[in-house]
Amino acid sequence: MSVDKLQDRIRKLKSPLALDLFAKREHIPPQLLPEGKTFLQAYREYCGELLTSLVDTVAAVRLDYGVLSLYGADGIGVLTELSVQAHRLGYYVLLQVGEPLSRQNAEFAAEMLLDQEHPVYFDGILITAYIGSDAIAPF
Repeated sequence: MSVDKLQDRIRKLKSPLALDLFAKREHIPPQLLPEGKTFLQAYREYCGELLTSLVDTVAAVRLDYGVLSLYGADGIGVLTELSVQAHRLGYYVLLQVGEPLSRQNAEFAAEMLLDQEHPVYFDGILITAYIGSDAIAPF
């Protein structure tokens, strides 16, 4: 079971910490955003360094599908790269999928994300469930 992987990692590291890789410009150190470098390039570099340096300290990592998808195809590309890197490093990867606004949206999101060919790697999904269990059931 997916949660067993997280529990094992927490026990191994003796740490329940999770790294939240939220994509916001003010979280990136200014020196990583020189002239000519895009925010997503700097974000990818910064998060990659965090993942590498915290691998023996942090049990899990959270990536936000909704926020990164707002950056378009490049954002989804960065999400995919980071999710795969986190997985290869042994992190438990949580994917925040946001709040499905209807059962139909939830069913579509579940179908797409749970497809074996979906490029984003994750061990678990975080769902904001303010609208009820009908939005959670498809997952």
